[in-house]
Amino acid sequence: MYNLRGTALLGKRDLAGARKSFEQALALNAAYFPAAANLASLDMADKKPEEAKKRFEAVVAKDPKSTQGFLALAELRSRTGGTTEEVATLINRAIAANPQESAPRLALIGLYLGKNEVKSALAAAQDAVAALPERPEILDAAGRAQQAAQDYNQALATYGKLAALKPDLPLPYLRMAEIEVVAKNKPAALENLRKALKVQPNSLEAQRGVMMLELDAGRPAEALAMAKEVQKQRPKEAVGYLFEGDAQASLKNWPAAIAAYRLGLKEAGGPDLAAKLHLALANSGSTAEADTFAAGWLKEHAKDTRFRFYLAGHATARKDYASAARHYRVLLEAQPENAIVLNNLAWVGAQIKDPKAMEYAEKANRLAPNQPAQMDTLAVLLMEKGETQRAFELFRQALELAPQAAVIRLNYARALIKAGQKSEAKKQLDEVAKLGDKFPAQAEVAELQKGL
Repeated sequence: MYNLRGTALLGKRDLAGARKSFEQALALNAAYFPAAANLASLDMADKKPEEAKKRFEAVVAKDPKSTQGFLALAELRSRTGGTTEEVATLINRAIAANPQESAPRLALIGLYLGKNEVKSALAAAQDAVAALPERPEILDAAGRAQQAAQDYNQALATYGKLAALKPDLPLPYLRMAEIEVVAKNKPAALENLRKALKVQPNSLEAQRGVMMLELDAGRPAEALAMAKEVQKQRPKEAVGYLFEGDAQASLKNWPAAIAAYRLGLKEAGGPDLAAKLHLALANSGSTAEADTFAAGWLKEHAKDTRFRFYLAGHATARKDYASAARHYRVLLEAQPENAIVLNNLAWVGAQIKDPKAMEYAEKANRLAPNQPAQMDTLAVLLMEKGETQRAFELFRQALELAPQAAVIRLNYARALIKAGQKSEAKKQLDEVAKLGDKFPAQAEVAELQKGL
């Protein structure tokens, strides 16, 4: 009762009243996780992570088998800069307390996959399958770990078990299709997608996959037939028209793509179709018409932040940084606490020498700490300002959080070269070079390596 009252007070922005109600709920039951979680959220909003930590520690002290409590502690440790080992230790405590629960085992596998620690993810997955061999979610996670390890045959076998266990689920066939695409066995991928559609005829993921593979195989008629089928199933939704337009766009058949997107706007509307129509017009060479459409759309939908966000990204891609900054500033007026908008405005602002770029980047990192992309932006700006040590610290922290982020690693290498630390720069560039075609900026990587 007290927790519900506190939630209601939160909705009214009565934070003091909400806090009091949550504390009353915990006074009745110190292990009541929802109230502890609500109080911890308030603590984090007040920049008091230690207080939030104490909330969850009190829960697990009262209830040593509280999976939610241990996982909340693990998530909090991750958010506040904890190492992978520290976070894993907390998750393992949840596993030890509740070996038959799948949630902590999934969290451990997910943690390691997120950090690109594939061997550890595989070990965690093997333990999970040994303990819970017939849990669909465990088999799915194990298959993902095996795929990450490029053990495609084992991953296919795991998803085969999942398909046998849950024949009414499209998921295992979707996963097998994904693996077959990576393994360059596209006919087998298409076969699995068709199986998924037999199980669930309106699976958008399977329909999208079939369409893309048919296009890849040079069968546009089959791809467009799939798009028309989606429109038939969902006549008042945007997705079928997006499919048709995207298929035509991939063939650079711009008039047909534009027609599909226009029809979709008429039947379903929405910012996604508006963005696609604008892009198709621009790509077809009708720049003036694209600009006119964008202006008209914004006039009629002044609060459509999604479309404006797309326009900002489109301008950035064209290196029209002044236009991008203008759009981001409008977005910032509507959402002054949006860390993503602040980060993007900081980046484009730096390109046009906006003196407020650093301020935007700092605020983005304060509002949403430990976000690798935002840390990267701030680090790059700090390097330009000459604050080398703080920049390096941010780069290292960002790569600890996202070791697979090649763009951040490349930016770090550039910074190291600028600071004269060529041997360390070489290590970072070598890591990026290992990605090969998976990272599109290999020409720049090779050029930087030559200069060392």
